[in-house]
Amino acid sequence: MKTYVKFQFSSEGIAPLDVVKEMKNMGFKPEVGEFDFSIEWETPTEYGEIIRMLHKRLYGFKVMYSLFTREI
Repeated sequence: MKTYVKFQFSSEGIAPLDVVKEMKNMGFKPEVGEFDFSIEWETPTEYGEIIRMLHKRLYGFKVMYSLFTREI
């Protein structure tokens, strides 16, 4: 499975390039097009760990994000 992340930034929040750095540190790959980042996973447990980590690391950054998952 592959989960995609799309961001919406605010001038009140962290700089977009700082979000890029955090996402890469978490193992997300940059995307071009409709989504900003993606990450692959295999089990529901792994998916849960990924989204918990994502939410925890972005907490307080004042960015909005949405997730989209599909089979690869």
